[in-house]
Amino acid sequence: MLSEDGVVRRRRILLAGIAATLALVAALAVVASGGAESGAVCTPAQKVKAQKALAAYVKAMPALRRAYFSTHKSAAQRSAFVRAQQAKLRRLRALATCTVPPPPPPPPPPLEPVPGADAPCMLAPSARSAQNEMSWGYPLFHEGPVNLAGALGTRGRVRAVVIAIDFPDAPASQDAAALAAATVASLGRFEEYSYGRLSVSAQTLPGWRRMSQPASSYASLSDGGPGARTLLSEATGLVDAEVDFAAVEFVFVLAPGLAPYQRAGNPAWSVFPGHGFTRDGNEIRHATTLMRVFTQAYQDVGATANHELGHSLGLPEAYRQTPTGTRFDLVGMWDLMSQPNQHHFLAWHKYRLGWLNAAQVTCLDSPRQAQVTLAPLETAGGMKAVVVRTTPTQAYVVEARRKLGLDANLCKEGVLVYTVDSQVDNGGGPIVVQRAAEDVPGPERDRCDTLYNAPFQPGQVFEDGNVKVSVLGAAGDGYAVEVTRKG
Repeated sequence: MLSEDGVVRRRRILLAGIAATLALVAALAVVASGGAESGAVCTPAQKVKAQKALAAYVKAMPALRRAYFSTHKSAAQRSAFVRAQQAKLRRLRALATCTVPPPPPPPPPPLEPVPGADAPCMLAPSARSAQNEMSWGYPLFHEGPVNLAGALGTRGRVRAVVIAIDFPDAPASQDAAALAAATVASLGRFEEYSYGRLSVSAQTLPGWRRMSQPASSYASLSDGGPGARTLLSEATGLVDAEVDFAAVEFVFVLAPGLAPYQRAGNPAWSVFPGHGFTRDGNEIRHATTLMRVFTQAYQDVGATANHELGHSLGLPEAYRQTPTGTRFDLVGMWDLMSQPNQHHFLAWHKYRLGWLNAAQVTCLDSPRQAQVTLAPLETAGGMKAVVVRTTPTQAYVVEARRKLGLDANLCKEGVLVYTVDSQVDNGGGPIVVQRAAEDVPGPERDRCDTLYNAPFQPGQVFEDGNVKVSVLGAAGDGYAVEVTRKG
């Protein structure tokens, strides 16, 4: 028989064990209520709860073990108890190592209206466009203000669909699903381009859809007229049972590379309200056919899709078409509307699309000088460009480019200087990037492509009869510049 002191000691041990057990139950309940899981993402509050639960159990473990051992003398039972404790300890430690994600980046500056003709340093619309586009029924792309009546929305979400078609006299042999996937693979880049202001998503469909007539019976989308509507109306009709076109704003049409109707590359099709076609009660006014990219291995299909969608946003070609071929050496790889690539749009294009606010652009439209710290174009926030308007239709633009985000593979960082002319027709070369140094033939030139040596570095100066741009030095992530508009 136990003495009175022995009974008291036994009682204390049992009470300690009960208390430790209750502490463990409470600790596990806290963890469960917090929702943290091993390797999971958790909130700061959930992580604190999990850490407290771990500390409580570590503190309770000795008492729990003493209480159990006082009533269980078997070595096997005691060993099993210790293993169970260690398993619980590992579980609690795992819960306490959940990952707290970093805070989200600051939101972009508040939206302003897409800049019109009266916006600071905006260039006048193309005179030819003003004369012709309303009578023709579709916008003519230029470097003046975006004609919102004929453009996709440049903010919010654009919903697209990809349709692969072939013809009785031009059957397709490629993998339609793979081509569709490649087409949409790069659409997510628009969120970075626009600092989160525009997103693009697309529905893809399996297999090729056979058109009713030979390929030669259909007009290219580049004519913008009834023939283009006929092709698009039939192509969308082939998949109408699978697609809710009431929510679709853009159509990518994939056609086999030898389709005889298609001789103009990968034309974009955008028309004014009333000139499109209706499907599921919704007027479709924006589309492109992608064909040549499937026979030219050097091209990025996704980048080409983004380039063509850029037209429907209101942007012209940044290259120059000549009788002897296409020149990409005016802008090179510095803008998606030149040769298709993953790099960012120029600051001027982002300003025109409303992705940059007027407060992010320093405007010099009279003779004066300004010292400005330019933030990298690739990141949200900060001063992004200096625009020197020398005539109502011509300007110089100065911006900072760094190896960040989608520009990470740039071969050279620095300050980019270029001219813009809103009266140059689409395909006539409206933008010309100025060269800080000539490209050097060789492996680096082959890897980096045209104009890789264009950016100006600290200490360098660009000057002509209209402007002087001095790169004063690095400033934070960007560059300090002094820009002078001459008389």
